[in-house]
Amino acid sequence: MIIPGLNDSEQELRQIAEFLVSLDQGIPWHISAFHPSHEMTDRGRTPAETLHAARAIGLESGLAYVYVGNISSLEGRNTYCRSCGALLIDRSGFSARKVELHGQRCSSCKAVLPGVGLDVAP
Repeated sequence: MIIPGLNDSEQELRQIAEFLVSLDQGIPWHISAFHPSHEMTDRGRTPAETLHAARAIGLESGLAYVYVGNISSLEGRNTYCRSCGALLIDRSGFSARKVELHGQRCSSCKAVLPGVGLDVAP
């Protein structure tokens, strides 16, 4: 979750992305917007521009899968094959439907998509 004034600086976002890359470029980074509520109402919502900038930083740093959530945006919600660019998983809100994924492989180029809960096709 990116919270305005707390962890939304370019420097901190780069540090997060670089740390994730140092572990594994295939780790997905889910970037979520902050919405003020309950006991933390002293900050505003996370601007969409900040989330998209964080996504760009993650991709530039070498992360293969960077997703934007908690906002209405087409950018950064779907999964594409890192090898051929085919759309693999189309998302809408909290639901996802597999489009061109057979087990853990891209149906176009047969590249393996890393992930938990994906059945490996024989």
